[in-house]
Amino acid sequence: MKKKVFTGCVWALIITQLLFIFSMSAQSGSTSGQLSARVTRAIARITTPNFSQLPGLKQNRIVRKYHRYVRKSAHLLEYALLAMLLTLALRKMGLRGALTSVCACVLLAMLDETRQMFSGGRSPLATDVLIDSLGAGLGSLAVSGAIWLKKRRKAGANLA
Repeated sequence: MKKKVFTGCVWALIITQLLFIFSMSAQSGSTSGQLSARVTRAIARITTPNFSQLPGLKQNRIVRKYHRYVRKSAHLLEYALLAMLLTLALRKMGLRGALTSVCACVLLAMLDETRQMFSGGRSPLATDVLIDSLGAGLGSLAVSGAIWLKKRRKAGANLA
C-alpha cells in the first residue's frame, strides 16, 4: 500500500513538473526574460557582497553578466528534476527505466523547443535541447546511483 501511494505521488510530481516546464516555455520572450532577470538579481543579492549598495548601472552590469548562465542552469535543473522523478517512477525497470527516462526527457525537450516557435519573441535552440538532455542524464544518473547504493547497502546488511 505504501509503495502504491509513493508511486502515485511521484507520478503527480512528474505531471506537475511537466506543466511547469511547458508553462515556462509558453511565456513570451519578454516575460521569460523579465522573470529570469529577477531570479538573476536575487542570486546576485546573495552572492555579490554589498550588491544593494552598488550603483544601479553596476548592478545591471552584474545581472547582464550572469543572466545567460541562470537561464541555461534553469534548463538543466528543470530536466534534471524531471528525469529524477521519471527514473524513480520507473525504478523497477532498472537500467532500462533510467534510459527510458532520459529518452523521454530528450523527446520532451525537442517538443518544448519546437513549441517555442509559437510563443512571441521565442525561438527554438538546439543548445537548449543539449542542455536539457545533459540535465536529464545527470538527474537519471543521480537517482540510479542512489538506488544502486541503497541496494548494495541492503545486500551488505543481509550478509552480516
